[in-house]
Formats: sequence, C-alpha cells, structure tokens
Amino acid sequence: MSNLRGEQRRDLGAVFGKSIGVFPKKKHKNPGTLLVEGSLETEYCYHLEFDKNVIEYESQPLGFHYYFDNKRRFYTPDFLVTYVDGHQTYVEIKYLEDIEGNADFERDFPLWQNQAEALGIPLVKITDKFIRKEPFFSNIRHLRRASIYPKLSSQFKLRALEIIRMNGGELYASELMEHTEVSDIGVVYQLIAEELSLVNLHKEALGPDVLLKWGTND
Repeated sequence: MSNLRGEQRRDLGAVFGKSIGVFPKKKHKNPGTLLVEGSLETEYCYHLEFDKNVIEYESQPLGFHYYFDNKRRFYTPDFLVTYVDGHQTYVEIKYLEDIEGNADFERDFPLWQNQAEALGIPLVKITDKFIRKEPFFSNIRHLRRASIYPKLSSQFKLRALEIIRMNGGELYASELMEHTEVSDIGVVYQLIAEELSLVNLHKEALGPDVLLKWGTND
C-alpha cells in the first residue's frame, strides 16, 4: 500500500486564491507557526491544543492516491492527529452546509475513508457544528488568549488551589481574584488552562461568575 502514498506534501505557502490561516501552535516538539487552509481549520486547532489525548498534529499531511471511475486520483486530508497511545487519525474539516446533500462529497468521502483504512490510519469528518459548539469553543479561545501571559509561578498556583480547597472545594472566579488580589481575570484563565479539571468547559461559560471546583470535574 505504500505506493498509494503521495510523494510530497502540499505547500500552503504557495497556494493562491484561498484563505490561508495561521495558527501559533504550541503542542509540538518544535512549537511554531502552522499554516492551515481556511478559518474553520484554524478554529479546529484550538480543540487540538486543549485535547489532553493529543500529543501532535500537522496540517496538510502527506496525502494518498485512490481510485474512482478507473482513474487514479489524489486526496490530502486537512490534518493528521497523533494521540498519546500512538494511534493516528486523518481529519477532514467541512462546513455542514457545504456537504449536506452534496452528491460529490457523499460519493468521494467513503472512497477516501476506505483508502485511509487500508493505510492503517482512519479518516474522520468534523464539521463547524462540532468545532463551534458553545460554550466550549468560546472557553478554549479565552484560555488560548490567556496563554500569552507569563507562566504562573508554582507558588501562586499552589496558593490559589489551596484557597479553593479551604473554601469547601468551590469558589467563584471573582472570589478567587479577591483572595489572591488579582485584578485581571486572564490570570484565572491561566490557572484553568493548567488545571482543566477546575471547570467543565463543555457546560460552564467562563467569566467572573464561573464556579471553580477543585477535583470534581474530571
């Protein structure tokens, strides 16, 4: 099956006429700027950065050949994602409105999936409905923006967690700011980013009124 793999990667830097997104990637052995094909792909990167099961991801990975209508064709996934247990997944990103009732996509996607499976890497489809689901999407964007702050000192982090514990294991973000004499909620977001169990990001919208729960949201 190795002859079905492409010979070289797609160079987004040389692509014209499309919206190329730029994402400052951190989850990588060598963090840096990642080029992605479009704004939705950029938004998906936020999910990858905050998925504790993901250790690496790349945009426009080496694609592969497949056959349709007696012709050899080529497909490049949007992402290749590597997980902590070693397995990998190809990801195709789409707007839901672009694929609902789209006969070409409904024909082609199973062909891509079958070939990907033959190569040992499953292909999944992810749409804007999943990527932009609230409150999770806004939450991880808040946390990402907070990452530009200097890293929290271990002393501050331990003190903040101890304050929450001493208040019955639950404390509103605004109350923690008062106890720690912090005026910028971004510092609290930093703490949450480092201790994701403090808030159920899928259910609770971040803000001064979000309830921090120490050790109860795993």
